[in-house]
Amino acid sequence: MMVVAAPPELQEYLLIDQSRYFFEHDQKVGDLVEIRCAVRQWLLTELIGENAEITFSFIGLKIKLTERYKRVDLAAL
Repeated sequence: MMVVAAPPELQEYLLIDQSRYFFEHDQKVGDLVEIRCAVRQWLLTELIGENAEITFSFIGLKIKLTERYKRVDLAAL
């Protein structure tokens, strides 16, 4: 069986809820291509609450949820 690593592409992404303090962070943890199939593995992390923060390991960036929501009036939603 021949195994080759897939080319580097999207490594991680972030989904941000617009109505509450909630991020969904997905990171690629594995990507193998075999002769008959592809195996892709992702790690899902959910961050809940205004004190949560996320670090993008691929680019070394840290974000606090409060920074993303500072102009959002969550009480009005």
